[in-house]
Amino acid sequence: MENEINILSREEKLKLELRSIYESHGFKKANVNKFEPYDLYVDNKSFLNTDKIISFMDLDGRVLSLKPDVTLSIVKKMPDEKLKGFMKVYYDEKVVRLPFGSHEYKEISQTGIEILGEIDAYAKVEAVFLALRSLNAIGEPFVLDISHMGFVSGLLDECDITDEEKKTLNSFIFSKNTHELESELKKLNIPENLKKSIETIPLLYGPFESTLERAKSLALGETSLNALKELENLYNSVKFNSLSKNISLDFSIVNDIDYYNGIIFQGYIKGLSKIVLKGGNYDFLTKKMGKQSGAIGFAVYTDELSRLLYEKKNFDCDIILLYDDKTEFSYIYKIARDLILEDNFSIRIEREIPDNITAAKILDLRENKDA
Repeated sequence: MENEINILSREEKLKLELRSIYESHGFKKANVNKFEPYDLYVDNKSFLNTDKIISFMDLDGRVLSLKPDVTLSIVKKMPDEKLKGFMKVYYDEKVVRLPFGSHEYKEISQTGIEILGEIDAYAKVEAVFLALRSLNAIGEPFVLDISHMGFVSGLLDECDITDEEKKTLNSFIFSKNTHELESELKKLNIPENLKKSIETIPLLYGPFESTLERAKSLALGETSLNALKELENLYNSVKFNSLSKNISLDFSIVNDIDYYNGIIFQGYIKGLSKIVLKGGNYDFLTKKMGKQSGAIGFAVYTDELSRLLYEKKNFDCDIILLYDDKTEFSYIYKIARDLILEDNFSIRIEREIPDNITAAKILDLRENKDA
């Protein structure tokens, strides 16, 4: 078994470790369809942040799509009635998407979890804790940035503006575009104290406790204050764990207000500029799909880790073992078996040194030469 584990790539080992982490918390593997009805994605294209979806017609005339997302498939399978207890699942799937700025669709590997049911304080703590463990499995140093949809939406709800104007402000906050944010706020009839608070949001990030105190001085209205209280309670529940040192607050993290509510978060690994883990509380999505239960979860984008997980090898194999017609096959077998089983070497057995194949060492057994 140890030898079988040793031949796995680092990405394969990581996926096994993530699966072990999730199963140790009682999560079961989800069965996800490769194809889904096209309407499932068209109706939720804002959740996907894309309308570029590969679709086709099956032999019965139904329009299907290669899945660009796992969460929608899992929520679709949820019972419509309120769940008793939690439905906890994990997945390791490939989705098909058109990356931003690309003209070529790509298979993207995702590993993640979903907690479905009446999402209480503990469910949120468990999701954050598993996100921390997932990032730690990839390797230090990492950071998990946390935010709360209620803080920003609470401030915007205090403004007498339309939903479209809220979404525009949200987009500038998320991109940390302070110039456009200030310019847009000047066009709107908003009290100056609210403008000042909203203008500060893109710069409101850093160590959890000090950033939380800064946010408290900006909060206006019950929704924003409750969001900060929930964040504080969450942090107090996890701060005694050694991994909590990797948590930061970043209130510029905002997702689509039609789908997400409550806690949201995203993870980064040193050496990579892209997000490698993303998740949050999305009760609005489940309700939009006619379900009576909420949900929280996250996905690890293992494809983004390929550069970090890639193990560069100087050679194609450890040893090339050469033989000829005079070499006893039993002797070849014994040498190869001992090198593989006892020393864990990779062996390539050849009559001659092959072209374009390199090895750390060559053992020549031809004409009964002593290996």
